[in-house]
Amino acid sequence: MSADKLILLFRRVNAKFEESLNKMGSHEVDLYILSTLRNTEFNLPVHLYCGGFWNGINKIEFIDVATLGLRRVEQIIELICANPSSVKISRIDWAVDVLGVPAWEVAACCHVDRVVNSSFYRSRTGVTFYPHKSMRRTILIYERGKHLLSQHHPLGQVFGNHDLTRIEVPFRGKGVLIREFVRDRND
Repeated sequence: MSADKLILLFRRVNAKFEESLNKMGSHEVDLYILSTLRNTEFNLPVHLYCGGFWNGINKIEFIDVATLGLRRVEQIIELICANPSSVKISRIDWAVDVLGVPAWEVAACCHVDRVVNSSFYRSRTGVTFYPHKSMRRTILIYERGKHLLSQHHPLGQVFGNHDLTRIEVPFRGKGVLIREFVRDRND
């Protein structure tokens, strides 16, 4: 199972990083901006939102976090954040893809105790089941192959004709079990 999405919150941008952003001609960092840092001198696979409108909190949203690995994520955090030990996890999605099993079969076998909200959607991107649905924690099962085809993703040509089912569990806000993004460095 891999992390499919990772969003982190932090208070202060590293002074050297902020200075480099300003030299590149970007907007003032204290404004709420979206800066895709992939096509810059930094070549970082992140979206950086600075100076949140209501609380001034900064946000890092990783692009294709499943391909990065923990060490690369930590390097990016150390580069951008002034105090990496204060970084909090705002959202983390865990996902696993199952090849050869239709989403219908997986959903029929899925049972979650004490669920109040569940739902089912059918769209041009395929079928999506929500055996558990809430603001903090959700479980969703959908036809990943059809979704990739609808997005014109290169992997859609590979898996589009096969049953490729994704089971995804997004955790948001207080639903995130471990909020602090710190790692004991005993290696």
